[in-house]
Amino acid sequence: MITRRLATLAHSGLQALDTATVRAVVRQAVRDVRTAPPPPPADPPADPTVAALRAVVD
Repeated sequence: MITRRLATLAHSGLQALDTATVRAVVRQAVRDVRTAPPPPPADPPADPTVAALRAVVD
């Protein structure tokens, strides 16, 4: 994610990526990862105990 964002900035015509810009990109990427909802499970668990625990966690 960070590499992709920095590459986008580099290809946008920006002459140089200074420390403050890189820091801001990393900070935003970390914030996005922390606030993104977790992906849903691929398949419901076959074990009813696991399904109940997953429901409690959700």
